[in-house]
Amino acid sequence: MTGPPGGLVNGMPPYGLPYGPPAGSPYGPPASPPHGPPARDKWVLPVVIIAVCTAAVVALAVILFTGVVRFGTPRVSGLATASKIDVRRKPVDKKARFSGSEQRIYCCARVRAFEDTVIEARWYLGSSQVGGYSSRFGSLTRTSTGRFITAGGDVAFFLDRPPGGWLGGDYQVRVYLDAKRVAKAAFSIKQREGDSGLSYYRDPAGVFSVGVPYGWAAADESTLDGALAGFLGPSGDYPPRFVVVSTDYTSVDPAYLNGILSQDGTTAPSEQFQAYSLGESPGARREFEWDYLSGEETLKLRSVQVVVQAKDGKVYGLNCHSKALDFKSNLPVFNSIINSFR
Repeated sequence: MTGPPGGLVNGMPPYGLPYGPPAGSPYGPPASPPHGPPARDKWVLPVVIIAVCTAAVVALAVILFTGVVRFGTPRVSGLATASKIDVRRKPVDKKARFSGSEQRIYCCARVRAFEDTVIEARWYLGSSQVGGYSSRFGSLTRTSTGRFITAGGDVAFFLDRPPGGWLGGDYQVRVYLDAKRVAKAAFSIKQREGDSGLSYYRDPAGVFSVGVPYGWAAADESTLDGALAGFLGPSGDYPPRFVVVSTDYTSVDPAYLNGILSQDGTTAPSEQFQAYSLGESPGARREFEWDYLSGEETLKLRSVQVVVQAKDGKVYGLNCHSKALDFKSNLPVFNSIINSFR
C-alpha cells in the first residue's frame, strides 16, 4: 500500500518513530560513537602500577636480606680483660694484672655488627700467639638481625691456663672484625720469682742447667729411659713434658743432622732441622708429630727438639712435647725452657 505524501503511514513516520528510522539503521543517521575507552582498558594502568610496585618491593627485599646493601658499620667498644664474667658476658672484675692463679682469663667487649660478621680474638705473649678463637656475631650473641642491619651485643672470649701453667710476662689480646683488627688490650701475668717464671735444675756433673716452670715435677726415673733429666707439667690427662738427653751426634750442623734424618726416612722439609742458637752455644731445632700408644689409646703428639753443643763439647738434646692439640698453647712455655738451657 502506498502511504500518504511525506512517507507517513496513517499519519505517523515509518517504524512508529516520530523522527524517522533509528540511528544506525540503513535508513537512519549514523550511530553515535561510544563515550570514553572500553571498560577493560580502565584496569590496564592500575595493574601495571601494582606490578611495578610489587617488583620494586621484592627487589629491595632481596637486596637487603642478601646483604648487597647494608646499613651501619661494625665496631667494638669497651674492650676489657677479667678473670670472671656474669651471665650477660660482662666482666665482673676488670683488671690488667693477673696473679697467675687464675684458671681462665676473659676478654669482654661490646660489639655492634651484622649477624654474619666474623669476630676473632688472638692472644699473644710477647710476639708469640698463644691462643685464638673466631665465630660469627649471631652465633656468639644468639642475635638474629638479618644481614642488612647491625645489632649490638656483649661478647666474651677466654684464654685457658695452659697445662704447663701460666708463663709470666706481658700479654695482649687483639680483636678482629672480618679479618680487620679493630681493638686490642694489654695485660700481664705476674712472674712468681725472678724475671723468668722458672726455677733451675742443675746437672749433678755440672755440665748444664735448665729452667723448670713452677708447678712442674721431676719425672720418675723409671720413665726417663736413659734421659739425664725430665719434668712433667702440673695438669692434663697427658701433661706436657720435657727431657734432656745426651746424643751420639758429633755436630749441630743442620746438613749433618738432616742427613741422619733422611737415612731414617724423615725427608719432609717441615720436620727437618734449622740452625738455632742458645746464647753463644750453636744448635739446631725442628718440630714434628708422632703417634704414641698409651694403653689402648693412640695419642697424636707434637714435639719441639733442639740440639745444642754444650761447654764440654758434647751435643745434648732438649725434647719438649705435648698432645698435638695442646702444642700451640704450650709452645711459649717450651720456648722458655729451651732458651734457659746453659
